[in-house]
Amino acid sequence: MVVVNPTAMLARTGPAAAHPQARMPTLTGPSAPAAGPQVTTPAHVYVSNATDKTVSQFSVDAAGQLVTLSPSTVTTGSLTPGELELNPSGRNLYVSLTDVTGPGHDALGQFSVGADGALTPLPTPTVPTADGPIEIVFTPDGKFAYVDNATASKISQYRVGPSGALAPLSPPTVSPRFHAGELTMSPDGRFLYGEGDRGISQFSVGADGRLAPLSPESAGSGLGNDLKITPDGRFLYEAGFFLNEYSIAADGQLTPLSPPFVNLGSAAAAATTPLPAVPGAHRDFPWAHQWVALDLAMTGDGKFLYVTALDPDGHSQIAQFGIGSTGQLTPLSPATIATGRLAVERFGYEAAITPDDNFLFVDDGSPDGDSDPPAADAVSQFRIGATGALTSLDPATVPTGAGARAIAATPRPVAPPQTSAAPVVTPLPGGVSPSSTVALPAPPSPPASPEASPTPVVTTGLPQTGTGDHGEVAGLGLLLVGLLLVAVRRRSRPERVDP
Repeated sequence: MVVVNPTAMLARTGPAAAHPQARMPTLTGPSAPAAGPQVTTPAHVYVSNATDKTVSQFSVDAAGQLVTLSPSTVTTGSLTPGELELNPSGRNLYVSLTDVTGPGHDALGQFSVGADGALTPLPTPTVPTADGPIEIVFTPDGKFAYVDNATASKISQYRVGPSGALAPLSPPTVSPRFHAGELTMSPDGRFLYGEGDRGISQFSVGADGRLAPLSPESAGSGLGNDLKITPDGRFLYEAGFFLNEYSIAADGQLTPLSPPFVNLGSAAAAATTPLPAVPGAHRDFPWAHQWVALDLAMTGDGKFLYVTALDPDGHSQIAQFGIGSTGQLTPLSPATIATGRLAVERFGYEAAITPDDNFLFVDDGSPDGDSDPPAADAVSQFRIGATGALTSLDPATVPTGAGARAIAATPRPVAPPQTSAAPVVTPLPGGVSPSSTVALPAPPSPPASPEASPTPVVTTGLPQTGTGDHGEVAGLGLLLVGLLLVAVRRRSRPERVDP
């Protein structure tokens, strides 16, 4: 799961777009990011449960504890839930749904979010996707949505209607340079990046929401598990066997930093107290003796990055880093903290942060619903200190449904539109003096987006679709790394079975 720090979309012209370092800090128009350290938006957390085919729903109290809502879960029908994401307004939640009996029925579940955080399916509860939907991202203004489809290796693109219902754009999909993987959107809404099996695909986002490949179409050369961009739009991080670090140019192109990556094993070695080996861990984990990063979460102020990872002995760990002004990552002290799970195939897979940056949660379960030894799936709860270091809450975990797969938290609120003032350098008609300022009006709002085409209305639950017809390594080493990371991603996805 990728937690996006939403902002309104940046204007596509003007001096703010001249350089990435100037793009976000100088915003004064309707795209200005949410400002100020005090964020009082009520927080809610949602977890998809692949085995139960449900979504768990929680509120977050003042102490950071998860409190189960009533009802505790909502169903996804006969479809298996995977990734989930809230739109920038926080008023809708979307869940990628897979029909494990065969291709052709995969979809996104669409929910409204009540004032108390409770989920209700929209009148049209699902919208079709290509095969193998995973990640869901939005433009910061919430008008367009994108879904990577790992099986089809395509990215679906949608317009978001006033109620949150999605309608496919034309064309409904685009093909990335490499096999479709995780997605992330730049904070100004101008660029989208897609993780692939041989690099990161790069797209520009048109005013109409349509994606167009940049030139060159890709950057990097490896396979990763997640992407995250700093709130100022200057740096991108890629999780895998290494934490790859990139700068983002004004035209959206990625360039590796120097050094270009952080070695998780080296970063953790100095500060991590060795944990006991997990019996049987090397039996099923082909990445034995290697660290592998699974997911990234970043505080809304862009100061700290957290990485869910597996260490060489099969422990679930969270690596924690400070983000420097030049984009370089520096391990915090301690460099890692364990989520407390030692079971094989049961690990903290994804992380989510509350909108006030005070608490972090990790879904701590078995995405395929199985573990050895058996253990209940849960969410691990942490407080984020002033230095960025995590400390476990008490209790350390809260139960979820079976097969906890992904997690999402209420996003930061979108900043309200602002007007800016510009100096007048020559006298103007009407008695305006050279020393006066003229307030620039806010740009007109675009017309409301049309809703999806009418479809049969389902008022309760989701459709019950039945059976139906995702560094310093070279040569062979790079191939091995790619294969191992593919294994990580595929282990976390529901496997289709022949009907």
